Amino acid sequence: MENHMKVLRLLKYISGSLVLIGMLFLLIPIFESDSNDVLLNGIGIGFICASIFIFLIGIFFITTEEMLAKREEGVKIAPKLRRNCKHHLIRITQRK
Repeated sequence: MENHMKVLRLLKYISGSLVLIGMLFLLIPIFESDSNDVLLNGIGIGFICASIFIFLIGIFFITTEEMLAKREEGVKIAPKLRRNCKHHLIRITQRK
């Protein structure tokens, strides 16, 4: 779990710095009245989208690794069951 926290911290710093760089590229054309540079806006949007993509892929990999580790330890991961009115067990995902 401590290893996952290190990776999460790294993801936070990388994604945060990319978002800040992207915001900088987006705000430069706004405050410079002489240029209305579309290229910098595109670069800024690209940085922000890349940081979101990196963060989501990192979270996906961490979650997948955590689930596989629990599976190897023998922790059973099953859907929750509930009883209906007729006292039959049904899966929540298979409700009508």
